[in-house]
Amino acid sequence: MHKFEGKYAIATGGTDGITKESIICMARKGLSGAIIAGRNEERGIKAAEEIKKLTGCECYYVQTDVSKPEDIVNLFKV
Repeated sequence: MHKFEGKYAIATGGTDGITKESIICMARKGLSGAIIAGRNEERGIKAAEEIKKLTGCECYYVQTDVSKPEDIVNLFKV
């Protein structure tokens, strides 16, 4: 069994850098799915597609501004 098998991740600011690489690392260790929450839709969609292509992990982008409570509520409705 892989370390992250059956587990899911939500990453804020995961469109690039360390957060995106962390999702890729977890996905390679069996992560079942991930949601990238960020403000830039273009980068978010691109990152989610890249992660899915590289790892096979189901990865989605949800446009989210964590400074807005309504965006946080929406993130958890997905």
